[in-house]
Amino acid sequence: MQTMLFSVLGLVDAAMVAHLGSVQIAAVGLASKIFLITFLLLSALSSIFSINGAQYFGAQDMDKFKRCLCQALICCSVMVLPIIIFCATSAEEIMGLASTDAQLIELSSAFLLVTCFSYFSTALVLPVEAALHSAGEAKWPTWIGLATVLSNIVLNFVFIYGFAGLPAMGVTGSALGTSCARVIQLALLLLVLFKKYPQLVPGRRHLAAAFEAASFGAFLKQGIPLAIHNGIWGAGFFVYQSIYGRMGTDVLSVINLLAPFDAMMMSAFVGLSTATSIMLGHELGANNLDRARGQSRAFLLLSPLVALLAALVTYAFSGQLVWLLNGMQQPLAAAQGVLTIMAFGLCLKVINFVGIIGILRSGGDIKYTMFIDQFGLWCVGIPVAWWAGIYMKLDVSFVIALVLLEELAKAFLTIQRVLRGVWVRNLAVQ
Repeated sequence: MQTMLFSVLGLVDAAMVAHLGSVQIAAVGLASKIFLITFLLLSALSSIFSINGAQYFGAQDMDKFKRCLCQALICCSVMVLPIIIFCATSAEEIMGLASTDAQLIELSSAFLLVTCFSYFSTALVLPVEAALHSAGEAKWPTWIGLATVLSNIVLNFVFIYGFAGLPAMGVTGSALGTSCARVIQLALLLLVLFKKYPQLVPGRRHLAAAFEAASFGAFLKQGIPLAIHNGIWGAGFFVYQSIYGRMGTDVLSVINLLAPFDAMMMSAFVGLSTATSIMLGHELGANNLDRARGQSRAFLLLSPLVALLAALVTYAFSGQLVWLLNGMQQPLAAAQGVLTIMAFGLCLKVINFVGIIGILRSGGDIKYTMFIDQFGLWCVGIPVAWWAGIYMKLDVSFVIALVLLEELAKAFLTIQRVLRGVWVRNLAVQ
């Protein structure tokens, strides 16, 4: 539910910026990919806590739970600071890697320069959310997510178009609204954590224990490879953006305009993946290994069937995106074709999300999931996108369809690994 709320937020953001023009929507989408890379790096560290924390909670070992939370907060904070500095000092150079359009570079770098400082809020939000979810307390992150979405919508409207004497700031206003909403989210999460769930708040002895060589080394041994993997994986998405940008600003605007639709379709299954990981983590932590194995196969079987239903519904209502593309009549036909391909590609993506995030990582099978992601992206997806879009100069719809070969390759490897049962391990006793 919470992931769905943020996807709706992205959809509303896209609608607001789309009214400014195709270059503006392309700029916001391009700059947002830097946040995606940062988010993936931070989520790698918080997911290690989520995996271990769920098992510690299942084993009722709260000291290890709180120690691991401290380690996640420390590592996320240290990781995000150089990223903020790099973005603040080199925004134009970063955006120039993806396009030669001067206006696009100017607008996207302005967006990045404002939003990069809010990355620190996200570095704290992710471990705190993971703590609440690992403890089975999902309602407050969901309600806070809703409040964040609503505040972002209001702030974006005020700053983008101007209100109550404030000037219209366009793309910069969108960046400012998004940044303020992230700070609000952090403040609300910390308030709830300290007031409602003090039993999850670590103390000084847990902070001291977090720096013990053995436990901290074990956390880093899991976290650093996954962070490197996520960083390289996120860089791949930026390469995709560069390919689409070289195909033309209109192509990039269509891709970035439809990205929230794709995210909204995926959001329910990202939530399912997280829930799967926590449920399997509890079973593994309680040493119910056969039960975890059976549940994993049920999740893997049912999720693509539900995705197919979602794809059919999306296809039936694809014409409704006309209102979102107001003033952008030329890319409209291409956008409808791309959305249809994205919708049915969801069936493959869901297998990979549930299989990789929900099942394999719940048992700490990190290295193989890294191989699956990197192989699909760099050995299949990106070469195909470059060949189809830059070398062959195919229409964007054909390019998006061919890129789904990445998901097909990953699905084959994921299913094979899940059925072998290598991931079925109790990490709480290791």
